[in-house]
Amino acid sequence: MMTQQDRAPTDRAHDPASGTAFAHAIEAAGRLAAQDGNIPSLDRIAADLGMQTAALLAVVGSEDQLHRAIAQNAFVLLNDQLVRKVVQVGESDVLGQFEAIADAYVEWACDHPAAFHIIAMMPAREFSRDAGLARYEQSIHDLMLRLLRQAQALDLLAPDEDLEMLVALAHVCAYGAASRMLSGDLQRWLPDHDARTGARKAMSVFTRKVLRPPAP
Repeated sequence: MMTQQDRAPTDRAHDPASGTAFAHAIEAAGRLAAQDGNIPSLDRIAADLGMQTAALLAVVGSEDQLHRAIAQNAFVLLNDQLVRKVVQVGESDVLGQFEAIADAYVEWACDHPAAFHIIAMMPAREFSRDAGLARYEQSIHDLMLRLLRQAQALDLLAPDEDLEMLVALAHVCAYGAASRMLSGDLQRWLPDHDARTGARKAMSVFTRKVLRPPAP
């Protein structure tokens, strides 16, 4: 599902001095990435915007700078979704908060497929070269790790559980559920649910299998 934000028109005036051309480049790159699963080249973005590649390069600085800006924008959207979901759950409800993180990721991917594709395709070297991107990613990692430690203190996890591995597995499962949701495969496998609901339920099952309440 593509939102109006993801479908920004391409017939606007692109005046570098106005400060909007860079934003238009990010929007165009996201839309193009969602179409075929590839990070678009500057030539392709320029053609989509009706600009010369040299003019676009003057606006964005370099292809790497554009990629990092796209990723930062995607993380801003994801973090906003995470905050809105998690604050709706009581602070003492560790299981509910962890499920809220999974829900937020699925909702973000569904509402902003272009942003999801950009993050998924971003090479590891892009993150290592950009402290801002690393901080965005680390903040999500730290939140998940903190919740797992709380779960461990509540005996929802074994004392010797590898929490870092669980965080990695949660990332993998969330990415897989979101990818299959966007491709349509998940609805084929779970025909009784629409794609979004199926992905949310899949992540809920994963979370509740990992974080088991103590036996009465």
